[in-house]
Amino acid sequence: MSRRGEIVTAGGGFAFDGTLVGGEQPIPVEVRISAPVPDPQWRDYYCVLYAPPYVVRRQTVRGVTPQQAKTLALRLLRGVVDGRTMIDKEGNAVDPFVELEK
Repeated sequence: MSRRGEIVTAGGGFAFDGTLVGGEQPIPVEVRISAPVPDPQWRDYYCVLYAPPYVVRRQTVRGVTPQQAKTLALRLLRGVVDGRTMIDKEGNAVDPFVELEK
């Protein structure tokens, strides 16, 4: 079990280290979305989003189900990315939002 706020990407989380392109200049970015974690106190689930320099501190995103928490975290990330393309260190485009289209 992870401590609250810890980024654990195993078991359904998302991790990305690379570059955002499509703006004025490429921007290095590190993104972490934790796997959904149950919170018995609130009877819901949460994911933690970390994406400097866009999300300065860790952002907790809550949902009623694990899938809803992850979907809302991905939607928040989509807003942060704002139409730019995520390119990994090997030069491949990465699209974490495919899951939102299902």
